[in-house]
Amino acid sequence: MNFNNYSFFIFLFSVIVLYRFLPWKYGRITLVLASYFFYGTANFYYCFLLLSSTLIDYFVAIQLSETENQRHRKTLLFVSILMNIGLLSFFKYSDFTIRNVNNLITGFGLSEISSLELILPVGISFYTFQTLSYTIDVYRKKTEVCHDFLTFALYVAYFPQLVAGPIERASNLINQLKVKHKVEYDQFMHGIERILWGMAKKMIVADRLAVFVNEVYAQPNEMNSILLILACVGFMLQLYLDFSAYTDIAIGSARLMGVKLSENFNYPFAAVNVTEFWARWHITLTSWFRDYVHRPLGGIKRSSLPKTFINTLLVFTLIGLWHGAAWNFVFFGIYSGVCLGIHQALRLWGKDLFVFKWYNPPRWLGMILFGPIIYVGGIFFRSPDVETFTSFFVVISKLDLYIPSVYYTYTVLIFVILVAHWIRAEYLPLIRAGKIILNYNRLLSVMILLIALWLGAYDYKETFIYFQF
Repeated sequence: MNFNNYSFFIFLFSVIVLYRFLPWKYGRITLVLASYFFYGTANFYYCFLLLSSTLIDYFVAIQLSETENQRHRKTLLFVSILMNIGLLSFFKYSDFTIRNVNNLITGFGLSEISSLELILPVGISFYTFQTLSYTIDVYRKKTEVCHDFLTFALYVAYFPQLVAGPIERASNLINQLKVKHKVEYDQFMHGIERILWGMAKKMIVADRLAVFVNEVYAQPNEMNSILLILACVGFMLQLYLDFSAYTDIAIGSARLMGVKLSENFNYPFAAVNVTEFWARWHITLTSWFRDYVHRPLGGIKRSSLPKTFINTLLVFTLIGLWHGAAWNFVFFGIYSGVCLGIHQALRLWGKDLFVFKWYNPPRWLGMILFGPIIYVGGIFFRSPDVETFTSFFVVISKLDLYIPSVYYTYTVLIFVILVAHWIRAEYLPLIRAGKIILNYNRLLSVMILLIALWLGAYDYKETFIYFQF
């Protein structure tokens, strides 16, 4: 059930009506059943995988809370990690592994292994990490165990953020799901406004950019350098608008029930360096890898920079693989890890080696100089195969900078989106901090967004990009 479909909003408001009028004893059950129904619309059998992850971590966490035997605790944690990562790896990486093994063994004249042709369960990468974070936090004694199975089941399957995040921590979400919330008028209107804002970003802007991006990536050898450069920038903007739109709709939907989900983006293209970009982009995923992979490996240490670089490279290779079982995602992860590792080295060593902080320029200059590093990463992310991103780099190197008139509209659109993004990044934090006061009628804002969607929504509805992960 896609967020950009009328059926979702019929479902959402039906659930909200039941949530508001049923006693919480039954309303909570309704939310769990509704979340499983929402997930089951993609494939009914996926629900059994979701339930399996829920049961594994529910019982493992209870056992962890009841024993102080460190060996037993480590065994329980290992069981949780093995079962969750095992399920994820089986469905996501089996066929990828088989394809690569076949490429290797056929060179020696051996018979190929039959592919399993598995269909990736929607959202498995997200809810697997969410349940794992809970179990690891219980093991570390950083969060209390949840003995109420219904509450924990709702934490894992909560439908607004089930399919594509945000990846919530138990410390933020479980306590919110234990009680029924009173939703004030302003909070309700804020939820509606956030949903419509997400819909506008997705259906008016991101889906239009997709037309240009898809056309260029379908035949990069037929395009000139400037069009490929524009497609690089355009795709990253499309990806951001598409994914942050999903997050907006998820946050807005939860807000209608009085639940506050985590923010997942903080104007990433206003970042002035790689480290800041990854602190602003897909925040709940990068913070997950920081807390549960990078820090256990040693974190960032000036005294051991080579090890820090290797750990960063490993973590980002895993982040690339998390996105998909394909070599373009592996290259995306390696490229991102190398860029981040270099910047970390400059930050740690540059203070001693350089008088001028050329590696940390003023914000306006940093956004201009730093942007191409991220847009190049987008080539790896978007390219369906190695041949495509190789073609991109070959054609771009020719430096043919003529823009055909048919693409003027997309050129202007990309420029306007970037400028608007930078302006919002500059002023919105001041508004949220109360340094700039904006008094406006949310009802009027909702009406304007509805009119904009009615008049400007692109006819073809693209599936949300992160649904494939």
